[in-house]
Amino acid sequence: MLLTRFWFLLLSAVAVVAISFGMLVRGAYQADRGKDAETLLAGDRRQIEEYLRTDARVRLDTLRELSTSADFARLMNQARERTSDATLRDVATRIQQQLTTLNNRLEEPTRSHVLIAVDPRGMVVGRDGFNASQGIGDYLGGLPLVSAALNGYLRDDAWALQGSLYRMAAVPVIYQGRYVGALLGGRTVDDVFVTRISDALAGATVGFFSAGHMEAAHDGVAERGRPAVRGVTLGEMLPNLGRDDASRPFNTRGYTDVMSVDNGQGAAVFGKIPGMVGLAGGGFVVARPKPVLPSDFLLHPPGDLAKSIKWGPLIGFGVSSFVLAMLWLFIEHDNSQRKLKRMLTDLATRKIERLDPLKLPGAAKQLALAINEAFESAMKAELARTASAPKRAVAEDIDSLLGSGGGSGMGMAPGMSPPPRPGGPPPRPGSAPVMATGSSMFVSAADLVGGDASKSYSLFTSPVEEQAHWREIYSAFIAERKKNGENIDGLTFEKLSGTLERNKKVLVDKTQCRSVRFVVHTKDGKAALRATPIR
Repeated sequence: MLLTRFWFLLLSAVAVVAISFGMLVRGAYQADRGKDAETLLAGDRRQIEEYLRTDARVRLDTLRELSTSADFARLMNQARERTSDATLRDVATRIQQQLTTLNNRLEEPTRSHVLIAVDPRGMVVGRDGFNASQGIGDYLGGLPLVSAALNGYLRDDAWALQGSLYRMAAVPVIYQGRYVGALLGGRTVDDVFVTRISDALAGATVGFFSAGHMEAAHDGVAERGRPAVRGVTLGEMLPNLGRDDASRPFNTRGYTDVMSVDNGQGAAVFGKIPGMVGLAGGGFVVARPKPVLPSDFLLHPPGDLAKSIKWGPLIGFGVSSFVLAMLWLFIEHDNSQRKLKRMLTDLATRKIERLDPLKLPGAAKQLALAINEAFESAMKAELARTASAPKRAVAEDIDSLLGSGGGSGMGMAPGMSPPPRPGGPPPRPGSAPVMATGSSMFVSAADLVGGDASKSYSLFTSPVEEQAHWREIYSAFIAERKKNGENIDGLTFEKLSGTLERNKKVLVDKTQCRSVRFVVHTKDGKAALRATPIR
């Protein structure tokens, strides 16, 4: 079964190579996509920073539009020229109303969640939105954002106000060519804001945090084979942000290296936002999962990828391989069957005594072993039966085998001479042994052919030829008995061939001849056989 073993070895090798190649492709894909995710995070961080700058520019432009309102500028000048606190409260009320009117004219998302008007001394003279009725007269001039605006600069910042993160901007207020204060406006960093940034980044997880606390976060979308990084998970990393070795660059250059999330299933980058919140350790974070190729990716390929596969050559290769494998199996199976048939033929013609399993492959070897065991069991059973059977005379055995009674058509085995009759002459020297029983006998070869009969016949060239001779004798013996009207029931070739074999052995032992030939004739109206030794 060498070819079959080779085929299975080849099939196993192909399977191992295919599996290894699939694992290699899967590993290479995951490694490359992991690096791509880290590269994307660096770009995401820069895009968020740019988005914040753009957002600040939009808020500054909105505040400049509000600060140039003539009514608002006049009220700010009145607040600058106030003489008492009572006058301040009256002006503050009118400034608040003016800010509400101006702010309501804006559309989302440019409308501010908080507006604060500050006089040139840095005192709050009006508010709208968050805590609108509080804080009038509070001093804010020491804050960098307010100080820059009072000095004529446009600035943006991020403030943490009572548990919320605000994106702030400030512009100076000018009336008749003179700085009369500053206007501050801000919007909270809420889910709407972070969702807008996440969508702009094609589904990255985005979050904004103050010192040690996540203010707002939006979970991104899952990548192929991996779920999205959760904002809650990123919030759990904040307490260690300033202590991990990987996050130390956060305090020096303003952003961290790529950090592992979810035991390597994702990656994240933390960055600072400008302003007071950033100085206190606040900022933003962006994260992405590292894609993994699912184990069943071949079952769900993209449509365009499936169309690009050359199915014809692949199917042809598979069919060819199958046909080749079946051809090898057929050749091996047929070869073993031929060997077994030849060996069985040799066993039937007695060229061999038993089958040789070592010369047979595969299943034929097992079959040969089974046949040998069956033959041995049958022989043992026959020997046991023969040993237990009563001994019979040769003449009786011949008569029973030939199925005749009384006057048999065949006598005792040749070479078995009867005892001499009292007073009679001994057998003539040189003649074949003669014996008789009933009405038939085996006579000498001279009675059949005359002269030196052993030279008139040739030796058998093979056991097959001898078996053919015995079959001729059997056919002639049956015909002779039918001719004489004798019964032939139970007279089989096996019985006759056994008798011939035993008589042949006796004659060979007595005369030292090399073989024996038999002839059918009629003796006293009965079919009989004559034996001729061949030297």
